[in-house]
Amino acid sequence: MAFPTTLWGRIQMAGEGDEASLTSFVEQYRAPLLRYLRGRGLSHEDSEDVEQEVFLQLFSKDLLKVADANKGRFRSYLLGVTQWILRERRTRQGAKKRGGGWKQVSPEALHGISASDPDPNFDASWFEGIIEAALEDLAQEHAEQHRILQEQIKSPAASHEELAQALGLTRGQVRVGLHRARGRLNRAVRAQLRRYVSSQEELDEEIACMVRTLGAFPG
Repeated sequence: MAFPTTLWGRIQMAGEGDEASLTSFVEQYRAPLLRYLRGRGLSHEDSEDVEQEVFLQLFSKDLLKVADANKGRFRSYLLGVTQWILRERRTRQGAKKRGGGWKQVSPEALHGISASDPDPNFDASWFEGIIEAALEDLAQEHAEQHRILQEQIKSPAASHEELAQALGLTRGQVRVGLHRARGRLNRAVRAQLRRYVSSQEELDEEIACMVRTLGAFPG
């Protein structure tokens, strides 16, 4: 399957103000970013504030225009911007406690941000979001298979017979349903990952990173 529009091409279009690309960009990156921030211990409200600040800085300081494929994975670049904002947020809060002011850092400093080193927590949040989106696709397209798979996820030690009893199905229906659901989930996860890469090589790297981070690849 071809990669008709590269990830970096879509990012550049968003940086140039293309409305459809901007909407798609926010939809793609908002959920994993919020998941990561909540995992850092931020409240729901604070996570929303930081997430909005990340996108505000990306758009208002033209960071999407200067984002460069040579800097590595875009999500690593996004992580670098997010961590910068978290540090500045702590600095601002500390200044308020001391009774001092907080000076806004120049756009040039923001433009100097490069891709962050990998963060296992960010990667885990990222890939968990990918799997959730893939499961939603499976639920919409094959509701019964999704129901069987969800029951197996909920009770991983249960036998096919036990799952059949819980679901009101035959053992054969459970066995076949699980086999098909896992295959479709595998393909759905790959389809989700393709939204964030620009080549087969990058897709293979993301799959390997998911296996390292989560210990397995869905399916």
